[in-house]
This record gives sequence, structure tokens and C-alpha cells, in this order.
Amino acid sequence: MSKYESLPQFLGSAHGSTKRMSFAEIERILGFKLPKSAYEHEAWWSNNATGHSHARAWLLAGWRTEDVDLAGRKVTFQRSAKSPIPTTVISCRRASTPSSRKWCRTDTQAPRAVMPIVLWS
Repeated sequence: MSKYESLPQFLGSAHGSTKRMSFAEIERILGFKLPKSAYEHEAWWSNNATGHSHARAWLLAGWRTEDVDLAGRKVTFQRSAKSPIPTTVISCRRASTPSSRKWCRTDTQAPRAVMPIVLWS
């Protein structure tokens, strides 16, 4: 579990598709201070998960950052239209074509998604 996991958990309980937050709010949720680079470089808030556990945490939970304001110490989290991780599977069925895929519909606070699940036999 990433040390940043409490942030996407908080965002997951948020209503609406955007959440504007101050850096201080984020620190209260995380339980520790953000690194100096979060205050100095917009790149820290980029949506690049490669090598960045903080970005990976919000991206995997279906959120993206935008409108970073370093001077005002605020950032907006935008719920992604395609949330990569379902929270609850509410129905599943085999695809109508002969394949090894099964389609599951999920129920999240994000818009509903249909996700393929590859079944290995």
C-alpha cells in the first residue's frame, strides 16, 4: 500500500466529478507534509504514474490532477471518465463472441464503466 493511499480513498468518497483542494487539506488527509517539490514544481502534480507513487495512487483510483496553483497552494482533482478500478461489480456476463473475456458492469460514484476481465484457462 502506498503512503499516498489515503488521498484516493478520500477522493473516492467525494461527491461530484471535481474536488479543489489546498495543499494543507491534502496534508491533513495524508497525515504528513508534502515534499518540498510538491510546493515548487508543477511536474510533481503531473499525471505520470511511472516512478511516482503519489500520481499512481490517484490515477489508479480514477482521478487526474489539473489546474495546479503553486502560489495559492491548491490543486484540482478531476474524476476520470474511465475509472480503471471498479469498486463494486454489480453484474457480469460472458461476451457474445467466443472469446476468453468476461464483461462486468461496475457501480461506483464515477460514471458507470464496462471493463473486460481476461480469464486465463
